[in-house]
Amino acid sequence: MKRVLGAVVVSWVAFSSQAFAQDDGDVESVQMRMDGMGPQMNMNVRVTHTRSQSGDMQGEPMMRREAPPPLPQERAMRDCGTGRDPDCEVMRGMDYPMDGETFRGLVSGLKGQDNEIERRDMAKSMLAQSRLTTRQLGVILDFFPNEIERMDVAKAAVPRLVNPKHAFGLSTKFENSIYQADFTKLITAAR
Repeated sequence: MKRVLGAVVVSWVAFSSQAFAQDDGDVESVQMRMDGMGPQMNMNVRVTHTRSQSGDMQGEPMMRREAPPPLPQERAMRDCGTGRDPDCEVMRGMDYPMDGETFRGLVSGLKGQDNEIERRDMAKSMLAQSRLTTRQLGVILDFFPNEIERMDVAKAAVPRLVNPKHAFGLSTKFENSIYQADFTKLITAAR
């Protein structure tokens, strides 16, 4: 019973020193009555004052609460130039996929090339040096209206994908069912 009463008094003292702090004295007289615990108690509470950086007096409670540590900041996701791309954080063969700046440069170069054969060679040359995500491959394939050229780029790109199993849906980029089947075989072999 005394331990419970002591814990209640300590808790109440910490609260009351904050609530009843006065700027003009060091000791306060507090009367406290607790129902079911017997007669009324008189207590003297010591309040300490400190000066803040601005110089004004502030009553400080006897027990200070520390602020919780700040939450760790979320690590920024890599930018692959395709929005929020889950494959952008995936490594394959110790390499990350093409970063956003490199990918945007490739896309700009492909847009600027009118000749589809030259565009295909440009894409294949870049893909030989870089890993890429499924979304990046989807954007690249859209630059090739001719399915023969599109399949040629896909053959060069699929082994360079960081996560080939995500690319099965890209088979819809091909209208010809033979090319769709060939693309699916490429993806299956790359796993």
